[in-house]
Amino acid sequence: MKKNFKKVFSINLEPGYRNYTVKDLLDIKGKKKLTQILVSSPDEAAAAEEANIDLILAKPDENVRKIRESASKTFMTVAIPFIKYSSKNDIVKKALELVEIGADSIHCGSWNINFMKYLNEFKIPFQGHAGLVPRRSTWIGGVRAFGKTSKEAIQLYHNIKEIEESGAWGVEIECVPEDIVSEITKFTKMITLSIGSGKKSDAQFLFAEDILGCSSIEFPRH
Repeated sequence: MKKNFKKVFSINLEPGYRNYTVKDLLDIKGKKKLTQILVSSPDEAAAAEEANIDLILAKPDENVRKIRESASKTFMTVAIPFIKYSSKNDIVKKALELVEIGADSIHCGSWNINFMKYLNEFKIPFQGHAGLVPRRSTWIGGVRAFGKTSKEAIQLYHNIKEIEESGAWGVEIECVPEDIVSEITKFTKMITLSIGSGKKSDAQFLFAEDILGCSSIEFPRH
């Protein structure tokens, strides 16, 4: 286990320790390759922490509190599904609830940029999502790689700069050519997290169920 933990306080002033703070992540950009895993159970979370996975991502379900307890020192981001929380007030309320139980960050998925800015007003850390965003796949002709043409690459760059300007510390980049991710990583202050987008990002992101081979649904391979 890592020994250089940082002392932190939750939003309700409960003390704890973390392997990284947001400042740490921004400071080590370009100096260390990071790992992030989506975990679905307390057992997966505990295994990720034991394996020194840098960051974990969780869903806001009944397991999230136990996931926090099982990986108490690992920087944890929790996803908020836009479809369930469609107003600014709903999103901030849910984000504050998750931060209160120990989330270090919120995953914004297919959120509107203005909603991300609203989180930033409350100083709630968050990461965005660019490239192939599955919930918006109909707008790009289905589930496919994004950014293979110059037009798409430029659009992707502007999308990521918008996310950066909204106050995000990181951005998940899905199914984008590796050379495009490499260049974007150089021109953003955020941590770039690749899922199916090559190894030239700041971090590699995977689902625990894919690593373990226990996914119940056959998704296209990244």
